[in-house]
Amino acid sequence: MANNILPARTGEISYVYLSKKLHNIPVGEGVANLMVARVFDFTTISFLFFVSAILIRDLPDMVSKIIWLIVGLLVFVLLLFLALVFFGEIFVDIIRRIANKIDTLRFSLVHYLLRKGDETMQSFELIKSKKLFGSVFVTSMIAWCFQYSMLYLLANAMNISLAFWCMISALTFVFFITILPIQSIGGFGIIEGGWALGFMIFRVSKDVAIASGFAFHAILLTYAIIIGAFGLMKIYFRPYLVRLLTAKSPLK
Repeated sequence: MANNILPARTGEISYVYLSKKLHNIPVGEGVANLMVARVFDFTTISFLFFVSAILIRDLPDMVSKIIWLIVGLLVFVLLLFLALVFFGEIFVDIIRRIANKIDTLRFSLVHYLLRKGDETMQSFELIKSKKLFGSVFVTSMIAWCFQYSMLYLLANAMNISLAFWCMISALTFVFFITILPIQSIGGFGIIEGGWALGFMIFRVSKDVAIASGFAFHAILLTYAIIIGAFGLMKIYFRPYLVRLLTAKSPLK
């Protein structure tokens, strides 16, 4: 819910905060988990986009150009991720030395950030030692296939008729929009734009693409707010319910 309402993917912070508050998961571990999840999200979406692009016979020129842009972004993200996984401790140590040289270690905020950086790198080491990356990729693939299926059915229900792989390629645009930190408050304008752009490239009329984009966003926000509100109620009322259920009866 926070991700769909707050701008620039700042809703991600809620995962780290709630993990710490409710499950006592260290901030560094929460950040590491989140980074791994997002890298695999981007990798999975890129993989499905490439597969769909290969299987489309008459590929639009814009899609061909976007493929190369995504290839560049994917290579950059993967290299950055691998650098953090294998050389993250060295990177944090370099920052610590620089902070010491410019005499900023006396600030408590700098100490806090460096400590959380150490926690994050230790969590990367733990994930790497358990060899979880394969299972994370498979889980990410399953989750995104379900999301593609949901949007595929939704687009068909709105009378958007495209070949299967063209539909997958078009839907990828809205998914890329949702995982990049460029959203406005509530995602208004950005999500509709990604949806409309993806379908207009595959020759869906402008009016249908824009109207269906607004309908999709309304459905997305409705689900996010309802399920998110239920989650908040469960989080904040659970302690009271537990105390109520475990309290001794006056008759006893």
